[in-house]
Amino acid sequence: MRANKIDTNHTDIVADLRDMGYRVLSLASLKNACDLLVFNAERYELFEVKSPEYCKGIKGMCQEEREKFLTDGEAIFAEGFRVWIVISAKEVDVIFKGYRL
Repeated sequence: MRANKIDTNHTDIVADLRDMGYRVLSLASLKNACDLLVFNAERYELFEVKSPEYCKGIKGMCQEEREKFLTDGEAIFAEGFRVWIVISAKEVDVIFKGYRL
């Protein structure tokens, strides 16, 4: 059984979020789940990390458009949970502050 592949920006996003004061649990090793559980002392949110190199044009897309980059397993998981699809720690911070991507 092979380990799940993590996106090239995953480790940097986790480090950046921790530097920003967020608590982060990486779920990337779980098959057919999202990548991160992030907590900011008020609430938890789930995030799927995507590499901008792999997902051309994702930066300007809304969340609904970003869903096309989910694998079948990730999409099934996201049906039961609210999962944000992000490419940077800044996007995670924007979501926690209540802004739209």
